[in-house]
Amino acid sequence: GDTVPAIDTMLGSFWTCDVIANDGSEDSEAGTAAIGLYTRDPVAKLSATDITVADTLEVLVDAPTPEGGETTYQWYANSELLSQSKSSIKGSKLSKGELVEAEVIIADGWGNSIALNSDVAEVHNTPPENPGVAITAPQRQNEDDLLCVITESVDADGDTVAYEVTWEVDGVPFGQATTTEWVGDTVPLDDTMTGLEWTCTVVADDG
Repeated sequence: GDTVPAIDTMLGSFWTCDVIANDGSEDSEAGTAAIGLYTRDPVAKLSATDITVADTLEVLVDAPTPEGGETTYQWYANSELLSQSKSSIKGSKLSKGELVEAEVIIADGWGNSIALNSDVAEVHNTPPENPGVAITAPQRQNEDDLLCVITESVDADGDTVAYEVTWEVDGVPFGQATTTEWVGDTVPLDDTMTGLEWTCTVVADDG
C-alpha cells in the first residue's frame, strides 16, 4: 500500500502517508508525511514590499483551498504576531520602520496543513500633508508687518513637523524676514511699500 494511483489524485488535494513499524510484538508510533498536489510549489507573495501607513497590504496565494478545507492568515511586524487574520492588513495598524510579513496556512479539513511564508514589506515614512498658508495684510498699505500664517500639517506617522518659510517680492527672493511664530514668517513694515507683490511659500518637513 505504498502507492496511490495517479488516477485517484487531483490538483489541490492533500495526501498523508502514515507508516507504522512492527517487530512482531509491538507497533511503533506512526511516522507521517503530507503533501499538497500542485503544478508547482505554492507561493505566498505580498502585493508590495514598500508601503506607508496610508496603504493596504495584501498577501496573494497561488494555491487553491482544498474542498472542505480552509486558508488562514497570520501577520507579523518585526516578528511579533499581530491581531489580524484576514488576507490583507491596513497600514494604519502598522508603524513606520516595521518589517511586515504574512504566514498563510492551508488546511485540508483532515488535520493536514502546509504553511507558506511571504516575502517582507517595509513600512516607510509618510510625508506630512501640505500646510495651509495665508498672508495677513494690514487694513491699509504701509500700516503693519506682513505675517505668513501657517495651518499646521497632519503627519500620518505622528512625526514632529518643522516648517521652512520663504518669501518673494515681485518674484525676487527676500531674505530679511523676521520671526513672529515660525522662523522667517514675517516681513517687517519697513520693507513693505505700495505696489509690491509678496508671496509666502511654506514647506513642511517631518525630519
